[in-house]
Amino acid sequence: MSPNQPTDTGDIHAPFIYANAVSIAVGVYDIQLDFAVEIDQKRTRTARVAMSPQHARSLQLLLERVLSDYEDNVGRIALPRDLESRLREKAPANENSNEDPS
Repeated sequence: MSPNQPTDTGDIHAPFIYANAVSIAVGVYDIQLDFAVEIDQKRTRTARVAMSPQHARSLQLLLERVLSDYEDNVGRIALPRDLESRLREKAPANENSNEDPS
């Protein structure tokens, strides 16, 4: 399947989008994810998804379950130690966005 090729999800056609980087912005009423492809240190946004904090929490729980099942079947998903440490750190209280350094 090629990027941006519509995929049949029942009665809705949605493009297939690949991303290897994501930036996250948090507002009072929503959380916005900007997905991008980064090649040679140049990022090109491929999609923007906004959702409520409640929806984001549901997504987090679903991803935790899916990734846990994946690791049970395939093995641990390893991240570089410095990246994992940075992602686990809490952002300062006045910071309103968190960009994935990958």
